[in-house]
Amino acid sequence: MLKAFIVDVLNSMQSHDDANTSAYISGLVIPDHAEWFLQCFGPTEGPRLEAKYSDLLPQDRYDIRRSLNHLVGGQNKDIELTVSLLSPDPSARLHQAIAAAALRPIQIYEVHGSRPDEKSPTLIGEFIYVSGAFRYISFRVFQALSNAPPMRIRLANITDRQVTQKVPPVYSEEAKAARIEGPVTLHVLIGTDGSVKEVTPTNGDPLLVPAAIAAVRQWKYRPFVLDGEPAEMDTTITLDFHLDAAEAGESPH
Repeated sequence: MLKAFIVDVLNSMQSHDDANTSAYISGLVIPDHAEWFLQCFGPTEGPRLEAKYSDLLPQDRYDIRRSLNHLVGGQNKDIELTVSLLSPDPSARLHQAIAAAALRPIQIYEVHGSRPDEKSPTLIGEFIYVSGAFRYISFRVFQALSNAPPMRIRLANITDRQVTQKVPPVYSEEAKAARIEGPVTLHVLIGTDGSVKEVTPTNGDPLLVPAAIAAVRQWKYRPFVLDGEPAEMDTTITLDFHLDAAEAGESPH
């Protein structure tokens, strides 16, 4: 049913039927959403979610339309859609928060779509079934839960302008003696206060890794903000160790 509905919206967009498309998008709003949140999440969490939902409605309508327009940019007949029911994921902290706060099970469907010219599918959005129809609901709404974890953003690269304190690694004598050099890649989680919370090596010589980790744990970043809320940052850092620089008294970078 949800897949067929998305196809109908895409067909409407493809035929430039703006009136019908607008009706489809308007129909994605949860009817009487204040009451729905109250019934599903109770008198404490319900109003918090309702306030966030109402605040995000204009942006959400724009976002879902933009995601669908992106797919229409290709050939509609070749668009591939996948619909999956999100089940509680022990590793997904926000999923856990939703399940813990809900007074009854909430089934959330996730829709991805891809064009033939794309290597990977694009997330169209999350949907719930309310009052006989599917409705769009951004996961950002659930960040209003009192038990919600901080939002987390994945960035491939972070510029030096976002670093407020950068401690260089110290080339160990053991690594120098063994004439070892090369890159060390670290997976890093930056907290909402800009401090480094977790560092996990993903690549690099074992004699270089400890120095890289010890240095990066001391780095500080400007706090990240998403939708006006503090957010954690998930990123990757690569430090290059060069013997010539170390022997000249320069630190790895």
